[in-house]
Amino acid sequence: MRLFLLLIAAVPSQGMREFLIPTAPISALYGEALVASHECGAFLANPALAVREPYPCVHFAHTEWFASTRRERVDFLLPKTWGTLGLGASGFHVWDLEHRDDPDDDPETFSAYNTDLVIRYARGIGRFALGAEAGVFLQRIYTYSAAGFHGSLGASFNKKPFSVGLSIIDLGPPVKLSTEATPLPSRVQLGAAWNPSLPLNIQTGLSYAFDGSFNASAGIGGVLFKILHLHAGGGYGTRPRIGAGASLEFKHLQIAYCAVLRPGIGLSHHIGVNLIFPPRQREDPLMIAMIQTSQTFVENGKRDMLNRDYKHALQQFDLALVWYPDNPEAQAGYNEALAKERELQVSLHLDAARDYRETEGYLDALREYEFVLSLAPDNALALSGRTDMQLEMEQIPILARGQLPEDAVRLFEAGVEAFHNDRFKEALAYWQEIKERFTYIEEIDPFLDLAAERRDEKIDSLLLGSYSAREVGALRQALELVEQVLKIDPTERRAHTHREELTSLIHRRTSDLLVDAIEHFDSRRYELAAETFNRILALEPANPIAQRYLNRLQKEERLKHKDLGQLNVSATNAYTSGDYETAIRIWEQILAVDSTFANVQRNLERARRKKNMLGTP
Repeated sequence: MRLFLLLIAAVPSQGMREFLIPTAPISALYGEALVASHECGAFLANPALAVREPYPCVHFAHTEWFASTRRERVDFLLPKTWGTLGLGASGFHVWDLEHRDDPDDDPETFSAYNTDLVIRYARGIGRFALGAEAGVFLQRIYTYSAAGFHGSLGASFNKKPFSVGLSIIDLGPPVKLSTEATPLPSRVQLGAAWNPSLPLNIQTGLSYAFDGSFNASAGIGGVLFKILHLHAGGGYGTRPRIGAGASLEFKHLQIAYCAVLRPGIGLSHHIGVNLIFPPRQREDPLMIAMIQTSQTFVENGKRDMLNRDYKHALQQFDLALVWYPDNPEAQAGYNEALAKERELQVSLHLDAARDYRETEGYLDALREYEFVLSLAPDNALALSGRTDMQLEMEQIPILARGQLPEDAVRLFEAGVEAFHNDRFKEALAYWQEIKERFTYIEEIDPFLDLAAERRDEKIDSLLLGSYSAREVGALRQALELVEQVLKIDPTERRAHTHREELTSLIHRRTSDLLVDAIEHFDSRRYELAAETFNRILALEPANPIAQRYLNRLQKEERLKHKDLGQLNVSATNAYTSGDYETAIRIWEQILAVDSTFANVQRNLERARRKKNMLGTP
């Protein structure tokens, strides 16, 4: 007890405030290390971290020293959605302190107390957070009393898994205690923290007091069984300490305990309780509608699974996830349908490969085995069949004849590789060169016929896809498929005719949409304007007028959350109808305005995969 009296007597005001902070158990362990921490209550060391308290909360703490002095503290935070505005009240009271003017005198008991009222404000700006607090206090030691006011500033930067923080604590004019004016224990604190996805976090911190003293702190925490948190920490410098503790964290409640040893002062026990009061969530009618639509597709998928139509079931579950990606039933159905469809495709293509082998269609059999391995890389039958086909290819007459020119063998093998990779035009060119340069190799004719047949099949498939895309209004996708046809055969008459029709149709459609989009913009119907401009860019990605207006919408922040929600629905409808280009364009527009908008990133990746599966660039 005498140590405590000596400490507060040497620097009356500063000593008392310095001695009685930390506020909560975790503060007693980590000290300055909380300046960048993700731990609950870290805003007590850095006002900027108040933005990490998502709901109104109340902190209660009790500390007991080895000599039975006691402290009580209460601190609470009331945030608002436009930032974090907090009003905090704290206090402590120490009883049964002893004072002697002379060692032989009878002890005189007294108590000490401090009352503090603080207002805080913090706001997040991207990865940064800024905060400030101001407060007034009244404290008493023995027969001396003092009142004053203080303030703190803080900043933090977070880039997972790292964060850094800076704060200036207890700024304010000197406090007059009796006849002596004493500065507040102002100090600058700097900290860094590592918070990976693993159940482990590490934080360190430094502080410099304006009286010239330094202190360093470090702490490490881990999580067991999701509710048990273990902590260890300490510091060295003007406030050396070491300690350990544990806390139980439930949904809205945290109970913590730790013991801290301070050399020369003694052991202290800290008990704390943190209560969080989450507000009632308002129901979002748009979200409810999307969940209901998702469930409708889930039911369709279930019916298809019973009918063993796994391909269609897969499409239904996929659409259910687009409408509501967090639907667990849709995800489970998608995974099951995908597995069933793969099993079915593996069986069908293995049967086809066996049929080709019986008719000596070695190239086709090899392609079937390769397709099976793309679905199931460890399939034993496909691995064995592919090896057999590679051996059979060596027995084909063109490779079995002796003394073939090296150029002929090289050209043939290059054609086989191109054929396996569906580059039928290249394969046909390689094998045609063999026919022209080595006229006596008659066995090349079946390969020429097969390559020409596969090239024509691919052209017909691309043209059919282009016609289908045009029918559903996906003009850009139709044009891209036609361009692929012309890369295979620049002389394809049907492709040239279809491209001219599509180009003319896109030009007319773009002109009409541009008139509507500008009218929406001028009438301040910004959500409709953004959707229409995105449809224009889906048709003509380089359209300068649409891009310029969209940039204006972004810079002026016209697209608020409600508008983004409607755009998300428009993109989802485009995805459902197979117009992946428009869906991608609108989802990219949403991310440009709000990179955290719910589920858009996952849906955007899903749409890109769908587009790539169709073979569009």
